[in-house]
Amino acid sequence: MLSVRKQDPTFINFVPRTAEEAVDRYVRCKNRGLKAYLIPECLIQCASGLNPTELEKFERFIINPGGFAENAAALVKTTQIQTENARVFEEAAKRVEDKMQIDEIPPLPVPSMQELSLNQEDEKMEDFPAMLPLTRQVRVQPVKPPSELPDTSRTSTHTGSPLSVLSSPGRFSASSD
Repeated sequence: MLSVRKQDPTFINFVPRTAEEAVDRYVRCKNRGLKAYLIPECLIQCASGLNPTELEKFERFIINPGGFAENAAALVKTTQIQTENARVFEEAAKRVEDKMQIDEIPPLPVPSMQELSLNQEDEKMEDFPAMLPLTRQVRVQPVKPPSELPDTSRTSTHTGSPLSVLSSPGRFSASSD
């Protein structure tokens, strides 16, 4: 029955027994939208049922899915390229040295003992200005000129205002009868 279910390309609910089945399960998971951060867990699940020889084959696939070069020993040696690069580098270095007209790098000047002691005194300077005492800062509202203040001589005749409820006689009066 498992072989029938494996005909479905989205079926992944099986434990691979060979490296080929493990690769097949991994590819099925990728085709179903495997997130990048879940790839290690998927590879571990694919390798969980493999014996050591199949596991080694699966590990080789994980390291290089394209396969290893069969004729790796027949690769071109790069000694000719390396010698040519070294020659070009030496020519460029010689050109730069000739332009600079320097036979050897001049030594750095050594500071005198007096200069060293001055540098140490600068670091130990104790004449810091005294800090001002901390004061509480209070936000001050700007004072409006009298022309911008609201006119308090007129009373509001609007009956829907919440102020009219509070100012109506007898409702919320503080006097005791």
